[in-house]
Amino acid sequence: MRCLSKTLESLYVVLAGDVEVVLPELPVEESSIVNLNPGGVFGESTFFSETSHTMSASCGSDSVTLLSLSRVAFNEIFETNNDVALRLVNNVARILAARLQETDQWVWNLLQQSQFARVSSSWRRFRHRVGGTESAGGGFFGI
Repeated sequence: MRCLSKTLESLYVVLAGDVEVVLPELPVEESSIVNLNPGGVFGESTFFSETSHTMSASCGSDSVTLLSLSRVAFNEIFETNNDVALRLVNNVARILAARLQETDQWVWNLLQQSQFARVSSSWRRFRHRVGGTESAGGGFFGI
């Protein structure tokens, strides 16, 4: 059940219920990225940039309560030098940094797996060549 629009430049905080964030164009069987519980945040990447959403959010339960903060409302708060705006930016920066670190770790693991697969494949080719008669000049007796 889809419950959220693709409103650009809005930051959402889950207050009650759960929200599933999916990447609809993902070329794998499972397109779910994360299931957010109360306190979870989404929309932060497009809140601070002028890009469109690449992910979609859906209600994971019937009773979901969200806090939505538009960029326009945030700018009004920020212009008053309000501490709330500074705390919000600090919290979102912390969340983005943690997500970036998780992504970095995932990419590193993926590259390690890819490297391991290449080494394993090369090792199998090497073992085949060394164990075969083509590299040994016809075997021990030359036949």
